[in-house]
Amino acid sequence: MMNQPDLERTCRILVIDDHRDSAAALGLLLRRYGHDVEVAYDGVSGLESARRFRPTIVICDLELPGMDGYELASEIKRDRSLAPVRVIALSGHDDAEAILRAKEAGFDEHMSKPVEPAKLKRAIGSPHEERGESAT
Repeated sequence: MMNQPDLERTCRILVIDDHRDSAAALGLLLRRYGHDVEVAYDGVSGLESARRFRPTIVICDLELPGMDGYELASEIKRDRSLAPVRVIALSGHDDAEAILRAKEAGFDEHMSKPVEPAKLKRAIGSPHEERGESAT
């Protein structure tokens, strides 16, 4: 069973994607859901951001410049201070091999691009939903 974040609070979410428009759009959507969001555009700066920002959730593309998402997830899970972070792969690679490799690297979940907002909301939770508020 997947660990769900506490929906009574705002999650700290780090989005890592080298496609700047996609990263910005996802960040905007997550902020609209009530979360604190930071965005990074490559694996190395993503790992630095994770260590500084201390997210509860990382949403990460698999193909990144400098350090790919697989290596990034492994580094996050090896870092004792980041090990509790939920790491979600968000990628255009949704074949069985990519999903297995993501799991082996330490990803907790794999979602395919483009992600449906409802699926994303279920995966991370929305602080507005539990309080009966509208996210719109």
